[in-house]
Amino acid sequence: TTAKPTTETITETESPKEMNPHKMYAGALLGLGFYSTGAAFSFGLDGGYQLNPDWGLGLFFTYAGLSSATVGGGTVSASLMEIAGEANYFLHGTWQGFHLGGKLGVAMASVSSSVAGITLNNVTAGSGLLLGAGGAYDHFFAAIPAFSFGGEGNVLLLTSVGTTIAADVLLDAKY
Repeated sequence: TTAKPTTETITETESPKEMNPHKMYAGALLGLGFYSTGAAFSFGLDGGYQLNPDWGLGLFFTYAGLSSATVGGGTVSASLMEIAGEANYFLHGTWQGFHLGGKLGVAMASVSSSVAGITLNNVTAGSGLLLGAGGAYDHFFAAIPAFSFGGEGNVLLLTSVGTTIAADVLLDAKY
């Protein structure tokens, strides 16, 4: 006998994510961070491993240029880098694609000054604890079940320069 060719289809109970055999994911983040100095463009990377259908562990990295000012013919600028481990709980059923999680890591604020394009100094103004919670949504595509596009929001407690609460809203694309 000869085998009949089969085609894999998505049933009502099976989402594109459930068809994805990859448990590892990596992606790019792009959006806005809201800090005590105001809103700033933020970008970064996110990656992880889904341990089982419910839980995953990962790493989160973002960078934001906080402010820049001209002082006496030179420029002074500040930036913030956040690096954290994260644990995520993936929701199911009606909430398929959403996940909630927590972050724990370090935030590093730095300040640099320059005159006529020459950097005079670049110092870490402070580093400290990053503790946060957030949620995200990943929309998976049936045609490419390993790819998702979505968004992420976080509220973060930072102790890098004093103690402050920050938030970010980021778009993400993951594979």
